[in-house]
Amino acid sequence: MGRDMLLFRAVDVLFIDSGLQTERFPVLSRKPALKLAIKSVGGDGAIERGQLAALLPATVKYHRVLDVFDYFDTSGDRSLSLEEFAHASKLLELFDSEEKAKAKFAELDDNCSGSLSLDEFVAFAT
Repeated sequence: MGRDMLLFRAVDVLFIDSGLQTERFPVLSRKPALKLAIKSVGGDGAIERGQLAALLPATVKYHRVLDVFDYFDTSGDRSLSLEEFAHASKLLELFDSEEKAKAKFAELDDNCSGSLSLDEFVAFAT
């Protein structure tokens, strides 16, 4: 990895040291959103210094996705059950029938666990 590459920890420290996390952009303190943003901007868990400008909007986007995920994860187990996904789909008017919501759930549940992990939900929501 080159000198101009920043890993998650380096970006996190950069934001902490600059005061951005707590003062101007508190969404930057949400580590799962920051990790997802770094992965989406850099592709491999690291970003180049020139990609820092793209990191803020990506972090805000993933912060919002996590807000939706957390809101509908009523059990608090960091996954969405079929019932939680169906409820979210109905409230957000994502599908015109419960059958379509169930079919989409089955399609998204890559590991056939019976629930959607954060990664599976992020793939759907972004």
